[in-house]
Amino acid sequence: MTGPEEFYVEHGMPRKIVRRLEAATASLMDLIIPFRPYYFYRHGEEIVKEPYSFLPIHTPGHTVGHTCIFERRSGLLFSGDHVLETIASNIPAHPANPLPDPLHSYLASLEELRSLKVSNTLPAHGNAIEDLPRRIQEILAHHEERKQRVLDALASGPANAYAVSSIIFGSDLDLMDEWLAFLETLAHLVNFEHARRVARVSEESRTFFLLS
Repeated sequence: MTGPEEFYVEHGMPRKIVRRLEAATASLMDLIIPFRPYYFYRHGEEIVKEPYSFLPIHTPGHTVGHTCIFERRSGLLFSGDHVLETIASNIPAHPANPLPDPLHSYLASLEELRSLKVSNTLPAHGNAIEDLPRRIQEILAHHEERKQRVLDALASGPANAYAVSSIIFGSDLDLMDEWLAFLETLAHLVNFEHARRVARVSEESRTFFLLS
């Protein structure tokens, strides 16, 4: 597997931007406080802490191990970064994300939450979400619209992920937004690849996508 710098360059990101990005993300890593969990709860394993009954729900996509917590008796859902009030969670395709198709995993996890009888949803940041089914439908519609824009970007011929991202999001982004846009665009391309709607080709250590 290529390292992060070569991964980005392979998919079209200019090397000078990659190096700026590596410097910026290195400073972010300094803010992370590592911890070692002493126990891992399994998907669907009930956690009873009277008067509450919590249910961990594995919802991969944003990260491979992302988990929502559902309090069964009150119907309260702690949705983490899986469902947010006004923005869609970033779904990255990246060497650090071992999911083969992160977008597929994310959308399938959204569908699983629809079966819950949720009274209120508390995300990791932002306001509470009172109507979870409506918000899920909005997110699904968002990704359908984004998928169409990816296909439209490939209509004129093969392109790398960075070029497709620039077509969709434009070039007037700050460094971190440009990074997130690139990762999610690649996730959409990978999703189409798994569905056999696009194919990837390699030329001189560079990867391009084209409509199948």
